[in-house]
Amino acid sequence: MSYLKPADAAWLNMERPDNLMNINGLLFFKGCPERARLADVLERRLCCFERFRMRVVPQPVGIPRWELDSEFDIDRHLIYEDLPHPTREEVLKKAGQFMGEPMDRSHPLWEFRVFPGVEDGAVIVVRLHHAIADGIALMRVLLAMCDLEPDGDCEIRDGVGGAERRKASVITWIKSHLSSFLHKSHDLLFHPDEAAEAASLGLKAGLSLKRLVALPPDRDTPFRGKLGLKKVAAISEPLELDEVKHAAKRLGCTINDFLMAALSGGFRRSLLRREALEPEAEIRVVCPVDLRGGDISELGNHFGLVFLTLPVGETSAAERLRRIRSSMNELKGSAEAIIVFEVLSTLGMIPAEFEKPIVEWFGSKASAVVTNLPGPKHKLYLAGAELDSVMYWVPQSGALGLGVSIMSYAGRVRIGVAGDSGLIREPNLIIEDFLCEYQELLSLEAL
Repeated sequence: MSYLKPADAAWLNMERPDNLMNINGLLFFKGCPERARLADVLERRLCCFERFRMRVVPQPVGIPRWELDSEFDIDRHLIYEDLPHPTREEVLKKAGQFMGEPMDRSHPLWEFRVFPGVEDGAVIVVRLHHAIADGIALMRVLLAMCDLEPDGDCEIRDGVGGAERRKASVITWIKSHLSSFLHKSHDLLFHPDEAAEAASLGLKAGLSLKRLVALPPDRDTPFRGKLGLKKVAAISEPLELDEVKHAAKRLGCTINDFLMAALSGGFRRSLLRREALEPEAEIRVVCPVDLRGGDISELGNHFGLVFLTLPVGETSAAERLRRIRSSMNELKGSAEAIIVFEVLSTLGMIPAEFEKPIVEWFGSKASAVVTNLPGPKHKLYLAGAELDSVMYWVPQSGALGLGVSIMSYAGRVRIGVAGDSGLIREPNLIIEDFLCEYQELLSLEAL
C-alpha cells in the first residue's frame, strides 16, 4: 500500500456526482481489435504500471491509499459492448452517458469499452480517473500500448522481476519513440520549461500569485451554472495540420495562438445566439500546463493551470488573434501554472469538505476548460487494428459545464466538445462555430 500523492488526492476529492473527475477518450479504428489480443496488450503494456491494478482505499483520517486489488480481473475493465450496427453518433451518445456514470471505487478506476461494427471498424471509449494520472502522462502510457506496424509486438516474458522489467521496457520504448510520435513544431499549450524557469524567479511567482488572488469571477455565461448528471459529447471532422501550420506561419503566430483565436471567435458566435456582447466583453478559460517534461517513469498528476482571457466581444478576427497571441506570450513568462499546482497539492492534504469551497472559488474564475494536445504524427496500431482517429476530454471542476479539447493525430486535427446537457444542449453548434471562425482566420493575409 502507498498513500496517494497530495495532487492526486485533490483530484479524487474534487469529484462530485454531477461533475466526475474522469478523463474520457475515444479511439476510432479501421477494423476491430480482437478481444484476446487486446486483453494481452492491456495486461502487458498498461498493467505493468501497478497503479492500473490498484484500488483507492479511504482512510478514517488523512489521505486515501492505493492498494492492490486482490480480485483484479482484466475482463472487468475490458468490456465489449453488444450494440447492433452502432453508428458513430450512437457511440458519441454512449460516451456522453458514460461521462455521467461513476466508476466502481472498489476496483481500479479505469475501463475500455469496445464498440465493434462502427463504420466497418470499431470505437473504444476509454475512461481513466484523474487520480491515476494527468492527461499527458496517460496519453504517453496509451501510446506505449500501440505499435508502429500492425504485426508489432514488444512482449516481455514473465519471470523474476517480470513486472518491473515490463515497466522499464515500456518506459524505454516510449522514450525511444517519443520524438517520432509527437510534433516538435506543434508545441503544447504552454511549454513546461518556460513555466519552471519562471517559477524559479521569486518576483514572477509573487506576481502570479497576486494576479490569481485578485482575479475576479468570470462574467456570467451559458457555459457555467447548475449541473446535472447527463452529459453530451461531439467531435469535428478532421482539419489538415499542415494547413494550420502554414496559416499560423503566414500570420506570425504559433499553432496554439491560431487555434485558440479560432476558439475565441467560435465562442463569440455561440454567445451571440443567446445575448448581445459589448465590444470589451471577455471570458476566461482554464488551460492545463504540463510540468512533468519527459519523465513518465511515474504516473500521478504533475501539471498546473493557467487562466487565459478570450476577447469574445472583439468584432475583428485579426484583432482577436493579436490579443490572444499577446495573452499567450504573457502567460508563458509567468509562474501561474506552478502556483496552481502547489495550491492543488495543498488541497489534497485537507479534508474533502474543506476543499470544495476552494475548488468552487477557482471554478468561478473561468467558463470552460480547454486543452490542446499534440498526438503521434504517424498512424499507430493497437492489438493489430489501425488507429484511425483519437479524441479525449479532461474533466471540468466546480460549476464548469463545458470542456473543449483539440487533438492532433497523423497529420490531422480535430476539436471535441463535452459538457453538461442542461447547459450545452447542442455541442455540435459549438464545433460549427469554431469551424466557421477557423475559415475566417484562414482568409486573413497578415496581421
